[in-house]
Amino acid sequence: MHRLHRAAGIAAATLLGAIGALHALWAVGSSWPAADRRRLAAAVAGTTQMPSHAASAKVSAALFGASALTAGTGETAPAARLARDTTAAVLAVRGAAGVTGRTDLLLSWTPTEPFRSYDRRFHGPLCLLIAALLTLSRRAGAGSRRGAVADAQIPPGTDANAMTHEPHGWRAVWAQRSGTVGTR
Repeated sequence: MHRLHRAAGIAAATLLGAIGALHALWAVGSSWPAADRRRLAAAVAGTTQMPSHAASAKVSAALFGASALTAGTGETAPAARLARDTTAAVLAVRGAAGVTGRTDLLLSWTPTEPFRSYDRRFHGPLCLLIAALLTLSRRAGAGSRRGAVADAQIPPGTDANAMTHEPHGWRAVWAQRSGTVGTR
């Protein structure tokens, strides 16, 4: 089961990073994957104009930050754990609003089609999926509190709860198991 938790964290970090990259493209003026910015705005915001480049850049930065935190940045810091949990909660609320067709409750405008349909079918479920992956990945780091990707580096069969810093950390355990004690 621990591998599932690690895989969930890696998947969540990858999805958050990919969506962050997409928002970064929009921040610099790209209309991909739409033919033009007007069609992109209709699909991703439900408006006739895209949100500002600065707004897209802020969302991109937040998504990249969430991806890094999910990957293990900040490891045991309470603020990092709080940020990961907050990201999961925000995405769960966003996803629930999307699949129920009530994203308008979270926005200062009323979105139009095709966004509303895309939101119910794609955007909302994707947010719920990432929230679920984040929640599941939290289990991977529950013992060591290092994050899912960092935990993936712990040797198989090692008790993550026993992991601390050197000289008793995972490197020492790995060296002991691999027979390379005292070598560098």
